[in-house]
Amino acid sequence: SLCLPHPWLFFSRLENFISEKRVLVISPPPGKENDSMLLKKLSENYELSTVDVLLKHRGEIEGSINFFKKNGVGVVSAGVGDSHFYNRLFSLLSRYRKIVGCTFSSAITLAAAIGKSVEFIENYSYEYYDVENIYDFVNYESPKAREFVLNFINASDSERTKLARNILGSDFLESPEIMRRKYLLALASSEHLLHHKRNHTFARKLLISLGEKTSRPGIVRLGAGLEGFSKSRRKIMRIKVDELSVWKNGVSPENLSFNLEDFVPGVTIPATAVSKYSEIIVEKQ
Repeated sequence: SLCLPHPWLFFSRLENFISEKRVLVISPPPGKENDSMLLKKLSENYELSTVDVLLKHRGEIEGSINFFKKNGVGVVSAGVGDSHFYNRLFSLLSRYRKIVGCTFSSAITLAAAIGKSVEFIENYSYEYYDVENIYDFVNYESPKAREFVLNFINASDSERTKLARNILGSDFLESPEIMRRKYLLALASSEHLLHHKRNHTFARKLLISLGEKTSRPGIVRLGAGLEGFSKSRRKIMRIKVDELSVWKNGVSPENLSFNLEDFVPGVTIPATAVSKYSEIIVEKQ
């Protein structure tokens, strides 16, 4: 595989400007029930007037914005995932002294990588939709993944920053010559410079042919996981999970349940909450 450092690492070299002693909470997919349960957990652990909730800009979020503001909680967002998303997210995370997560969101890792203090809210379950074969890509039983997550959760802030930077590829920036030698050794020992998954489409055959004939050294991995996501649009996975409990205690009926449902355009959208503030009327075909 061709590995490169995550672009977020370049932000970690910039200065963090802390303007207020507020807490930023990374929200799960925003929705009626998810928000209600999150507010309950926040009221048990924090003074609500000192809390801002970071909402993911997916689906309809106006109901969530109104709900949190009505209950005295601030609301922020880094916007949609465009080319300036990381700039906005860095600027936003930099304003806070403490980042709180109720899931193992990527935003938690990014916050730790720039030296932020991180806390976790436990015993929190949320419900959302995902692609029908999501568990072909998420493996809660992976010993390596579980070891990393547990080390991350239990680490001190300084240790967590090192772990976060390492998983984002800090070796490439801190020891470039060592990483270069590793690549050259990998190239020398590789029988085939191009690794690919079996695929019979014309485009993939063309890419493979070009890769095999090029004289430029490199290792290219094509299609890893991309075509595995469901394109049938017939089924969707409905999931309820206490993510931290799953990682800490293993999968059980108490912390993970899921079932397949029919895909409904505009309603059962992957990565959005199940419970919504306004009912969406779907016309029958």
